[in-house]
Amino acid sequence: MYKQKFFFIYFGMKYTIKTPYPCVIKTKDDFVWLEPNDNLDCENEDFLYVYPQNHTILPFLVDLAHKQDCEFYSFLNHSGQNLVVFEDSSLICLEQKEMLNFAGKNCVIYIGKHHIYFESESKRISCRSCHISKDYQVFKLKNFACVLFQNDFYAFNIKQEKLFHFSGESLSFENDVLSVTKKIHDLNNREKTFQVKFGDGISIENSVCSSDKTKFGDLVCLNFLESIKAEDFASATNLLSDNLKEKIGAEQLEVFFGKITNILPLNTKEFLLVCKNSKNYVCFSVENGKIFDISLDNL
Repeated sequence: MYKQKFFFIYFGMKYTIKTPYPCVIKTKDDFVWLEPNDNLDCENEDFLYVYPQNHTILPFLVDLAHKQDCEFYSFLNHSGQNLVVFEDSSLICLEQKEMLNFAGKNCVIYIGKHHIYFESESKRISCRSCHISKDYQVFKLKNFACVLFQNDFYAFNIKQEKLFHFSGESLSFENDVLSVTKKIHDLNNREKTFQVKFGDGISIENSVCSSDKTKFGDLVCLNFLESIKAEDFASATNLLSDNLKEKIGAEQLEVFFGKITNILPLNTKEFLLVCKNSKNYVCFSVENGKIFDISLDNL
């Protein structure tokens, strides 16, 4: 027996949503739990946010304002009834296979919808991404097997069996040098540009951060941590008191905080930091808009 769930506001096109897996759907005003034996009728909605309970399927957005099929859903019509049917994309996984040879050593590259794999003789490394597209370039550069997408660049060192990944709003490749422009959506709206040069390893050169340089009052500590995360150590140093600035330079800041991946505020002066290999609690003392003391504890 099918259950019917109604969620619609009159005016606009009406859709019936069908799913082959349990999921949570967010509309403009509510969250709805939907199972395969349920129908969800909605009207006057431009977007639906879908959170599959199957961990192999990524969350996705249904754009009801523009009826276009994609890998996650299809628009169907039967006897005047508009249907949106979610696709169970976890059932089939199609990957494009590429192969590069380095002096007798093969590197096999598998490119799927949301993953890219690099396989050497003794190791297979995967990287998950939501931005993999059908258009890409595969090429060799010294010891590196490279894959260039519009906004992502992957380089696998065949000797070290190590994968490097760079992403940004603008990527360009010229004379064996990758130039990256990356927008950092933080308080200062930073834009970071840098160049990646290839030898036996990879080196980052000519790194420059530009920003709005806006003053944020009580958010000086968050601004400071965002500067560290963006590796904009010059801006971070300018937020320190004169006394602390004499003791701590850019190199000390980099070593002290490590590679920050996420900043979780507890209040304006206390934060949890998720770093590459640790989680830390950090507390600041601020006076006259400058940081004069920093306390960091490993959790």
